[in-house]
Amino acid sequence: PNRIYISVVNRSIESLKEDLKKSKSGTENSLVQELKNVQGIKTDNINTDKNNIMSICSEVIQYLNQVAGKKYKPDTPSHQKYIKARLKEGYKLDDFKYVVDVMTAKWTGTDFQQYLQPQTLFGNKFDNYLNQQMPKQQNVQKQDERLGF
Repeated sequence: PNRIYISVVNRSIESLKEDLKKSKSGTENSLVQELKNVQGIKTDNINTDKNNIMSICSEVIQYLNQVAGKKYKPDTPSHQKYIKARLKEGYKLDDFKYVVDVMTAKWTGTDFQQYLQPQTLFGNKFDNYLNQQMPKQQNVQKQDERLGF
């Protein structure tokens, strides 16, 4: 007969009853429209989050390429996998850039230079790399060839 079935996401029945009592018109149409608006906002937020994550992944890979002189493609899923995992753990864009800076400074010109890649830098040891100090640059004393010292 006169039954209303509403599919609800992440809300309790009691919450809906309270909202229905509080609404001025109290009609089912206004409640349904309100629920659609809420669901639309959630969908927009999810899409924005996905776009933001993809943007961060792209920026991190481009930064690695720039600093380390590499040519990794930002849209490669295997590279994005490691960055997304660290983002889910709560790390920020600046954390990724710091790790790239520190490890590039440490490993450039050594046998470890070959490991300046997304799998290594953004993998399980990311937190360890993040907590390392920026290496101090060695002051190379230049010899004055004319004087010989």
